[in-house]
Amino acid sequence: MNSKSFEYTLEVNTKNIVLFSQKREYIWSFLIGLCCGTPYILTASTLKAWFTNSNVSIVVIGWLSLVNISYLLKFIWGPFFDHFVPPGYKSIKGWAIIAHFSMGIMLYVLGHFDPLSQTKQTIFVACIVAFFGSCITLALDGYWVRFIKGKQINTFAGFTEVGYRLGKIITGGFTLILADHFSWYFVYTISSIIITLLGIVMCFAPHIDHVNDSEDLNYISTMKKSWYHIKQHGHWVLILFLILVKVNEALEHNLLPVFMLRFLALSLTNVGVITKVIGIIANLIGLAIALRLIQMLHYKHTLIIGLLIHASSALLYLWLCYTPLPNVPFIVLITLIDNISRGIITTTLFAFYASQVNENLSATQLSLFSLLTGTSGIFFAPIAGYIVDNFGWETLFFTSAIITIPSMALLTQLDRNLTIRIKPPSHAGFATENR
Repeated sequence: MNSKSFEYTLEVNTKNIVLFSQKREYIWSFLIGLCCGTPYILTASTLKAWFTNSNVSIVVIGWLSLVNISYLLKFIWGPFFDHFVPPGYKSIKGWAIIAHFSMGIMLYVLGHFDPLSQTKQTIFVACIVAFFGSCITLALDGYWVRFIKGKQINTFAGFTEVGYRLGKIITGGFTLILADHFSWYFVYTISSIIITLLGIVMCFAPHIDHVNDSEDLNYISTMKKSWYHIKQHGHWVLILFLILVKVNEALEHNLLPVFMLRFLALSLTNVGVITKVIGIIANLIGLAIALRLIQMLHYKHTLIIGLLIHASSALLYLWLCYTPLPNVPFIVLITLIDNISRGIITTTLFAFYASQVNENLSATQLSLFSLLTGTSGIFFAPIAGYIVDNFGWETLFFTSAIITIPSMALLTQLDRNLTIRIKPPSHAGFATENR
């Protein structure tokens, strides 16, 4: 009896230890997402809201998307992050910690400039801030893949995505609400403190051994293997789809704060609450829907559903342009639909990326995936400014809805796991060599 009681107690304690360990891993997965979600918005929609509030030209605001070009180019230094660690650190998280502290300093500097009278200087410093932000996401992407090794990818992707969205609320919605009551200098000072505190949090993240594969230390070899993996999976169809899938979002979403501030005449507080707080809640709903749909329908049909909903939201924005303003309930409804669709698309793509990367090349491969889907956001967003300036907001939203069609057409050529249906002939020797 005593023996059985002891075995039962031991079994219960073992289960409790496993559950505690699992909860701890979920918390860190969430915190990694939080750290990844905070930087980008500060040089994206928040920066555009600052320039809009300072009465800078809509064309200049459209070109502000190029400030974040380092998020596209981070694949260039991805292999360096994968293979080396900074002095005094034992894993890739060291790069994230250094980048957090560096970004915190530059955010404080950024707040001292005036976008209207010091446009060039403000943009230059914002580019430096964006560079350190891209280093944070690059390092944490690589750390996250190593962190979830052997675990359920979709579940951990969900927790990370929740943290990511909360990070966007903090540096997107919260900052706009602050800006309605305080100066932008104060806003970026607070943002600097937040980023620095997150860097301190990452100092306590679980240690993960940094493994160097001597065969992969060659820069060219690393890049070739990473590119070949993407091409082999879905050929040019997948590559073209990943480039085009975010074009509609690039055209429409990057200027939404400007649309709400200038066309709809909403306050900064209202814009912050609608686009970030309500928007992020809708994103999380989209996340939950995506995780369920991926289990039922896999990647392809989940993306189709997300794209259809997104096209519908663009047409609703078009309709909004012809309704009496301000129509706040209608704006909130459209924001919910729009962000649910983006939550579905983003979560599905993120889960797909995580399932494809090689652990030892995770930072490089994830940055290449980001390059493909981020290209449209950087290079199509400036076009949105010209469309609005010359043809109006109605044309922008109509174009955003129509541009979904090419992405849908490309999806029909892929199977449910986004693999090319009829694979082109390949050289078996080369394929084997690079596995």
